[in-house]
Amino acid sequence: MCPSATQPRHHDNNSRLQFDNNNLDTQGTGSLLKLRKGLRVGTFNTRTCHSAAEADEIALDLKAAGVMVCGMQELRRRGEGHDKGLPRSGYHLIWSGGALDRRKERGVGVLLHPEVAKALTGYYGVEKAEDRLMVLHFAGAIQASIVVAYAPTEVSDAPSKDAFYSALDATLDALPRHRMIMILGDMNARVGRAKDSWPGIIGGYGSPKGPPPPPLPPMPGRGRQRGRGGGAGVLGHGTRSPRGGSSSDDGSSSGNSSQGEAPPPAGGGEGHMANNNGLRLLRTCVDHDLVVTNTFFKHPDAHTATWLSPGGRYWATKDYILVNRPFWPSVRDTRVMPNALTHDSDHSMVVCDIRLRLTNTALRGQRIPPQPRICVASLNDPTKLHAFQAAVRQAAADRLRTPLPPQLTGAQAREVTLAVAAAITAAGIKHLGLEPRRRRGRLPLKESTKQLCDDKRAAYHTWHALKLHYEQQVMGGMEGAQLEVHLVAATMARERYIDLKKLSRRAIDHDVEEGMEAKAEQAGNLVHDRNDREAFRLVGELSGNKSGGHLQAVSEGGRIFCGPEATDKAKAHFERVLNVNNDVDPAALRGIAGMLAASGPSRPPPCPPPPPPPGPSP
Repeated sequence: MCPSATQPRHHDNNSRLQFDNNNLDTQGTGSLLKLRKGLRVGTFNTRTCHSAAEADEIALDLKAAGVMVCGMQELRRRGEGHDKGLPRSGYHLIWSGGALDRRKERGVGVLLHPEVAKALTGYYGVEKAEDRLMVLHFAGAIQASIVVAYAPTEVSDAPSKDAFYSALDATLDALPRHRMIMILGDMNARVGRAKDSWPGIIGGYGSPKGPPPPPLPPMPGRGRQRGRGGGAGVLGHGTRSPRGGSSSDDGSSSGNSSQGEAPPPAGGGEGHMANNNGLRLLRTCVDHDLVVTNTFFKHPDAHTATWLSPGGRYWATKDYILVNRPFWPSVRDTRVMPNALTHDSDHSMVVCDIRLRLTNTALRGQRIPPQPRICVASLNDPTKLHAFQAAVRQAAADRLRTPLPPQLTGAQAREVTLAVAAAITAAGIKHLGLEPRRRRGRLPLKESTKQLCDDKRAAYHTWHALKLHYEQQVMGGMEGAQLEVHLVAATMARERYIDLKKLSRRAIDHDVEEGMEAKAEQAGNLVHDRNDREAFRLVGELSGNKSGGHLQAVSEGGRIFCGPEATDKAKAHFERVLNVNNDVDPAALRGIAGMLAASGPSRPPPCPPPPPPPGPSP
């Protein structure tokens, strides 16, 4: 059972999923991308990522960490684009950075695993916020929409914040509610730990409890370092901006800086309360029923903080992964991976492990047909039997025209076997036909219910005809009152169909419930009367097994029997073989008893004594 969103989920490091590069299984012919261990998504503020080489370097780290979808902020790229396959990693890079004549700042993007990119159905930058919001749609057993966001910093002016959250609200309102919606973003917000004030939205682990550990000293002779442990060197956060603070979109230091609000106290108190950006984010979560997944999983501070201040004086959680509540049980874990990326940034990547199956859009609509059930009883018809035999002989002759090698490999033998089986199946379907489909045992319906179903079907055809007629009139250029008459007629027909559909569904449910109660009472009486055979037959009819336990086919005397006849023939055969005459002559029994008495009691021979244990060697 999945825990509720109001209860924190404790994860032990030993119980977490161990993702690897073999997570994908795309060998099947179906359209679903089978993710054996789930899907791992992430978000990361790159601080800058001008070139494809930098994106490829990040993608290689993502591949090693098992991250298949990673939202990125501060790419500092202009326009929109889709790089289908980076040279070394093969990941797809999609970005949105605003107008081409604007300064290179902000910008959002995403890196997609090449297999996950097959499920991509579309993407776009949000109007008037192209450099801060981007939406991607994915096909799957559950359709998903991912929003990559980069919010203004805490010290930005109120109009900038209002414009961003207005665009975010409009974007979320436009997304269908049945989709799985995720937000991967650097929200520049502190949501705090006040879970009682925001029940079901945040948990009790929204920010680190203590101060960061002291920075590691730089390695001699290296100067400015990149990557794991470089620069400030605190738990893998990268180096800092030469200006003495992390970069932002408005030239000020990001987050809690000396130019903005004071740094949060390490011991708790106000540091665990939401700031202005945090309150805006939480209100958005309430309006759109979103859950801040970072705050519901207990992890060490190093796996909770996403941003480290210049010099490593304090840290905070600013990057979040949000999911809409109906799909919150699909989230398995959310945590920070501070040592996953070697890219130079003052942020760490946040990853989220979810259960989600995506669809390969290139194969969507292709379904594996069910295995046909050939009607074996048709072999009793001499005409069909001879036609089937002739088709199989012809298929075998066609196959044998191609000489086979003296020794077949496993693949070649499998190919020949499948070809022969396909030929026999095709001949059986063509000349013998298929068995009727076995349907689940249907309970009888009342005559009034059947009449409702007929009326519903007629109402549907009427509505469909009026709808087509109205569309034809629109295409023909009709306007005014005449077109309004056709529209009203189609609308009324549709309303009548919907009403009859509801009434027929209620009547069917009522009849089925009554029939099930009657069948259950009948089965209970049969069990009480110890008539187990009839009780199991009745249960089989209700569960869909209408065969009654009969054999599929039995051959006797050159004829094939199916169904109950096959069962009767098998029963007669075993009665004839097993039920032999076991009557014994009483005189023979008395003779055997006399012979046993004359020979005396039989005693088993005595057992030989055990051998002595071996003594010590001289």
